[in-house]
Amino acid sequence: MSEKITYPLTPAQRMHFYTQMQCSNNPEVLNIATSVLLNGDMDFETLRNSFFMTYDRYEAAHIRFSKDKSGDIFQYISNEPMNEPEFLDFKLWGKTQEDAEAELKRLAAVPFERFDTQMFRVYFLKMPNGYTGVFFVVDHMVCDSSSIIVFLGDVIEIYCNKLYDTPFPKELRSYTQALKKDLKYTGSKAEELDRIFWEETVLKDEPLFTDILGPARLDQTRKETGNPYKRSAKVTSPSVQADICTFSLEEEPSNRLIDYCKQKNVPMVCLLLSGLRTYLSKFNRYAEDISVKTTVSRRGTILERKSGGTRIHFFPFRMQFSNSMKYIDSIRKIQEMQNKIFRHANYDPIKLNVEIAKRFGNQPGESYDSVSLTYQPMSMRESNDMLKDIDYEARWISNGVAAQPYYLTVMHNPETHGLDFFWEYQKGAATPDQLEYIYYYLCKILFEVIEDDERTINEIIETV
Repeated sequence: MSEKITYPLTPAQRMHFYTQMQCSNNPEVLNIATSVLLNGDMDFETLRNSFFMTYDRYEAAHIRFSKDKSGDIFQYISNEPMNEPEFLDFKLWGKTQEDAEAELKRLAAVPFERFDTQMFRVYFLKMPNGYTGVFFVVDHMVCDSSSIIVFLGDVIEIYCNKLYDTPFPKELRSYTQALKKDLKYTGSKAEELDRIFWEETVLKDEPLFTDILGPARLDQTRKETGNPYKRSAKVTSPSVQADICTFSLEEEPSNRLIDYCKQKNVPMVCLLLSGLRTYLSKFNRYAEDISVKTTVSRRGTILERKSGGTRIHFFPFRMQFSNSMKYIDSIRKIQEMQNKIFRHANYDPIKLNVEIAKRFGNQPGESYDSVSLTYQPMSMRESNDMLKDIDYEARWISNGVAAQPYYLTVMHNPETHGLDFFWEYQKGAATPDQLEYIYYYLCKILFEVIEDDERTINEIIETV
């Protein structure tokens, strides 16, 4: 047997591993669970064979982790076959829809063994409501949402090829090729240029913490520390118990937002960031220095898009400008800032967070941003021609815990064709009613903006 080739963890993987270490009592924090269900029966034997074929084609599905004698974690590509899917026939068992969904949430919270084992599980489902399909649970150190879409999309294309003679999917790309390219970054001239960028932006002076529930958290931190000028606040909660809450915007108003972005030639994520900034300003004493955490998927090339793995980097996104600015100018400013971050997004987020804490004297758990935002521009329907006319549903399912207090993902809903505002939140940090209140105001802001973006930010704030 040949000796396996090992590689160090990437910064994105180390970030997730660090998250798990922070939540050591809840190793399931890295589980991502999703279901793809079709209205009607599926040929499960063909589906099983399709999974095995995708597994053979998708090198990233073979990622394993191990620990050496000194305790360092590394990764390697395993040649072991894929584990057999498990079959769950809730309909045959006489379970209710609520029973079935509760069992899926339980399975989503079953942690993976960290070392020398397959880092995903596949379940075939027959649901009480007549839908059938796949429940997929994977570790975040192996997959992010983009690579899950590629994995499951390839399975569906192979399935359709076998049953309906549709075109066979194009080849996937090499994970190790993308990994080697990433690992060359450390110590390079590119890394030094990125370090200088972050030094001149995030590290140049101290930001101000703003919370989505208002200034109470910062006020309390100032009171507890005896420092009335303190600008950071503790964002970690005593408990990481979490849930998911989704608010759906209908197709017609969603299309109005999409059309606005097309007309103005601005990305949807920039409109969403501007709306979130305006909301935070309104409920934090009209603050003009607003930070959120933004995600960069780092999938600009075909190799990066089709090679899988986890490539997400989280960065502080500081929007520091006057509320007297015209709103459209603020969106353009955010777009300019976002483009710069994209160009410097390979920098290690953990290293940057350590440098921020050191520069401004922050204690563990303190931050300047309370909420993370991700915009997922493509649903599985848009990424896969086989699904354009098929009645199906795709859902993300809570694993029961979260490392961040508030994490908002805006994505396209394949059923309603509208936008879903998908909150993962710590139960001790917010309630569904509070999140609905935020969603309500965020939408009010966005629709005021597209009605007349020549008004100032302050005028928008006062209108809503």
